Amino acid sequence: MAFITALTPTNPQVRTWLDDWANEYSCHELLYPFPPEKINITYISYSSAASESDLYSNLPVERWYVLTDLEVGERYEARVSYPATAPTDFLLDVFEPKEMLHVLNVSLPTYESSSFEALQTDSAISSSSTAIRFLRVRALYAGVSHLPNREKQPLQYNIVLELVYFYIPFQSYKLVVVILLTILFAVFIFNPVAKRVIVRIRDERPKQE
Repeated sequence: MAFITALTPTNPQVRTWLDDWANEYSCHELLYPFPPEKINITYISYSSAASESDLYSNLPVERWYVLTDLEVGERYEARVSYPATAPTDFLLDVFEPKEMLHVLNVSLPTYESSSFEALQTDSAISSSSTAIRFLRVRALYAGVSHLPNREKQPLQYNIVLELVYFYIPFQSYKLVVVILLTILFAVFIFNPVAKRVIVRIRDERPKQE
């Protein structure tokens, strides 16, 4: 079973700045930066004070999650479920720890960087039975509403992380089995019986005339 934990890394060295970020931003809602307007996004730096960069809202608001207890060698699928009353374009990206640090523009002091080695290297991940990945969720409001400022209202959504076997989510296998049994029943049982009934009805008509 894989779990989604909002900004709670297993490495205590990472916890400081991620906890500060988690306290500042809610990990369960998104604000729509649409229509286009200038927004500020804060980049977190461990070694210095946070700096603000002016970006334009073609970059959607994003939230980060930590995917823990992922079995090495297994395939997973992350999906987002959200209400149909709020049309939204979601973009999900998965990063390895070292990729996440690069994307967030995080710089670490030299004496602290060694503590990140186990979290960053692929060899450490391959030597363990479980792995860690980071999930980035982006969203943009895609609807047209008569309500004022509808695009700026918070959006609640659910994240589902499932094992995938042969490109089919594990929870969908029951449905796949039912569909296959239905097809087999239709092809090998219902279709021959229906064909015989139709042929018999066809053959009986001339005799009745």
